[in-house]
Amino acid sequence: TTEIYTLSLHDALPIYTIDCLTSNNIIIPNVFTPNGDGIGDLFSIEGLDKCPPYSLKIFDRWGVLMFQNEKNNMFWDGTSLAGKKAPDGTYFYIFLFETNKKTGFITLLR
Repeated sequence: TTEIYTLSLHDALPIYTIDCLTSNNIIIPNVFTPNGDGIGDLFSIEGLDKCPPYSLKIFDRWGVLMFQNEKNNMFWDGTSLAGKKAPDGTYFYIFLFETNKKTGFITLLR
């Protein structure tokens, strides 16, 4: 299977688009706002339904693991593994699928 990486920029929110399979786009937003207003409250990756097995890890700027998931239909609500609300800031993610790895940054704004 051939993987293709592309970068897409949209008006308000830049997003990264990855083709993990040539017929499937994966959309990884780079900002989310878990402030309870119902808009952008969850960090989620779109298009994972046709993806091979994957995993996602999110770390704070000190390298502390904040979130980890290896299941389909995942989302992060901005809560740490210890159950505390993560503060505003930039977080680093590692998204693995098959033998491929995509890394990047997520900005959390409350």
